[in-house]
Amino acid sequence: MWTLDIRKWIKGQEAKIGQVFRSVALEVEASVIARTPVDTGRARGGWQSEMIGNVLSGKGLVFTLVNNVPYILKLEYGGYPPGPKIVGGYSAKSPKGMVRVTMAEFPGIVAKKAASAR
Repeated sequence: MWTLDIRKWIKGQEAKIGQVFRSVALEVEASVIARTPVDTGRARGGWQSEMIGNVLSGKGLVFTLVNNVPYILKLEYGGYPPGPKIVGGYSAKSPKGMVRVTMAEFPGIVAKKAASAR
């Protein structure tokens, strides 16, 4: 029956959405972590992620990436006093932040992952 074929196709598309979502989330997480400057390793090790929803159906998907180290906002937005490892208030190792740089790349990450799922 024709309606069953449409439902089957929709289920397949939902599964692809879930796969793309998971793949994008993992790449975003890896990118942010890799860009996090390392002095003691505490900030890089402080990232925690959570994926909520049904990846298999592609429904209700939410990805959260947080870091609770007290100085993470200074690493992202600057505000450090001058010092040997500081450039314009930012860590010299990541002067443009980690999350903002990754989010600027987000549309390209999504496009690349979606294209590979076709």
